[in-house]
Amino acid sequence: MAIIRDARDYDVRVVNSLARRGELDREAYAAHLAALPDEADEGVETETRFATPYNDRAENAEEE
Repeated sequence: MAIIRDARDYDVRVVNSLARRGELDREAYAAHLAALPDEADEGVETETRFATPYNDRAENAEEE
């Protein structure tokens, strides 16, 4: 069975791919996730704004 090596292995697409190939036991994976500590209180709230280059061009065009 697959061993979780790093953070990218938690990506649901990777997990699904490994499970389809029989390289990951979903029950063992679920148990692994359940055993991880809950560190939600360590999180920090941030303000994030996502934009694309298209949005920037559109905003500049409106200003002209």
